[in-house]
Amino acid sequence: MTDANDSFPAAQPNPPPPAGPSAGDTDPHLRAALPPAAPPPVRIGGNVGGDVVGGDLHKEQTAGRDIVGRDVVTNTNTTNVGFSVEAVQRLVLVVGLLVAATAACFFAIGGVTAAAVVLAFNRPVNSNNQAVAASFAANLANVRGLAPGQSYEFSFTEEEISSYFHTMLEPLLQGEVIGGQVRLLDSGQVAVMGRSERLGGLRFAATFAWQKNTPGAPLRLTGVLLQVVPLGDSPLGWVGVPSGPLKPFETQLNSLFGRALLQDVHPLPQPHTWDVTVVGQ
Repeated sequence: MTDANDSFPAAQPNPPPPAGPSAGDTDPHLRAALPPAAPPPVRIGGNVGGDVVGGDLHKEQTAGRDIVGRDVVTNTNTTNVGFSVEAVQRLVLVVGLLVAATAACFFAIGGVTAAAVVLAFNRPVNSNNQAVAASFAANLANVRGLAPGQSYEFSFTEEEISSYFHTMLEPLLQGEVIGGQVRLLDSGQVAVMGRSERLGGLRFAATFAWQKNTPGAPLRLTGVLLQVVPLGDSPLGWVGVPSGPLKPFETQLNSLFGRALLQDVHPLPQPHTWDVTVVGQ
């Protein structure tokens, strides 16, 4: 007898439908109604360590990259190459001072350019000659001793007046001026250079013009330069400053002539030599 199971073949499962686009893929209306596809999972590589506390797993994860949304941001170390911020600020300050100092070399103080004043002190002059310093001091003593109406004429060189200032007058100024030198300018003015406590101990150059018919005040302060950037003997680095702080210095120089009145002053044919005529008052 034939078994029923042997007569009929076993039921086979229905084969899967053939692969192909779904209705949602072909119908634009259905595709718009479907929810958006989930973004692909983000895989993060790194070292994971964790502690189990009360059945909970606390994990600390370190990654070599930061994940923002679906973007991967890689951390990089930034290396500053060149000047620091502080160095740049100092550089800007120095450049600004140099620009100002350069401009100072071209403006005029008392009718003479600042560059001419500074360059005059590059001329070598002996400011330590005690003999010629004593000669100049003797002439000033004669001027202070003039009787009213009495006239006195004398001449002096750049070395005489500079040596007198540095070796004899400077010690009496009690630090008012240090390292003083004097030059006779082609403009007819007198220039004094040194360091002054009134100007922060910086190098200065002051110019004085001769004044006629002003008893007791033959010299008038016309300008002051200050070396704010030390660049040796270069005219760069000097700027003009108010002359007010050196007004007492002007008074001290005028006191050397007593009450005498300047009547005439003119250069002699010899280089940097002047002739002066004064009258007692």
